[in-house]
Amino acid sequence: EFETLWRKSIIDEKTGLYNYAYFMAFLKDKIKNMISEGKHLSIMMMDMDNFKQVNDKFGHLKGDQVLKKVGEVIKKSVRDSDVVCRYGGDEFAIVLPSTGKRKALKISERILKSVNEMKIVKNETRLRLGISIGIAGFPEDGKNAEELVASADRALYRAKRSGKNRICLA
Repeated sequence: EFETLWRKSIIDEKTGLYNYAYFMAFLKDKIKNMISEGKHLSIMMMDMDNFKQVNDKFGHLKGDQVLKKVGEVIKKSVRDSDVVCRYGGDEFAIVLPSTGKRKALKISERILKSVNEMKIVKNETRLRLGISIGIAGFPEDGKNAEELVASADRALYRAKRSGKNRICLA
């Protein structure tokens, strides 16, 4: 029973990915490790583009299925050591330990391509998915978890403002 409760406290129900609380705890812990090991770390903040259209055209049940599928696609695009989370709503986040921003950029390009290749079809209606991604690196873009998330978030919104479905570095 404790195991079930503990799992529910760190896992997002809709996607099966880790949740925001776990993301922050893991990030804080990894930053401590990176400091003691003298290594870099990157995070990605991702937001589905025009996700409201999926819910409007296909309904919320299909929207939830799409979120789960996007989560799976993201997970397949990263390494086992990377931690993928549903940050909330249609946002995802990844912690990439021992990873500089250049390597994170390569991984994010893979994610962008994979999400763009997804096809959402219901009857005659087709939708292509897009995702905007912001990347921040430790220690250069923030000295703690909160600063790092804020930097990645600013980069994400720059990607949105620049036309969506793209990647921006902090």
